[in-house]
Amino acid sequence: SLDHCTVSGNNADNGGGIFNNYSLGPITLTLAISNTTFSGNNATSSGGAIYNGPSCVIELPNSTLSGNGAASGGAVMDVNGRFSAFSSTISGNAAGAFGGAIVGSGGFIILRGSIVAGNTAPTDPDISGTYSNQGGCIIATMRNRKMIFFVWQKRFSCIGDLN
Repeated sequence: SLDHCTVSGNNADNGGGIFNNYSLGPITLTLAISNTTFSGNNATSSGGAIYNGPSCVIELPNSTLSGNGAASGGAVMDVNGRFSAFSSTISGNAAGAFGGAIVGSGGFIILRGSIVAGNTAPTDPDISGTYSNQGGCIIATMRNRKMIFFVWQKRFSCIGDLN
């Protein structure tokens, strides 16, 4: 586990900051990361800050992922695992293809009380793939010079013009 850490300035093919992958059988590998900042990490392929592989679990409470980059999944790439962010901020990350913040590829993405906004990618600038919003989240995406906000706790959404 990581608690009260800074993971910064790392580079890799996958998972610039953390590569959580265990593919030797039916064992679940769980990594708890709390009160931690990921910034300035880069991956040439996927998961600028975090790569989470099959049968792996990452729980991320009270943390920040900002300024990370990759070809896909600027902050997080989850491939057939489970990534959960609670009371966290994922902002200012970039992907060259899709999923500026998070890519969920066959796994489970769970968000609760978190902010996912201000990430960039040509396709799906914030989240690419299926995810579960368990309330209290703000997800803001730019589309055609309009900021689209989704706040699920009170079932509210709005579209604001940036002109």
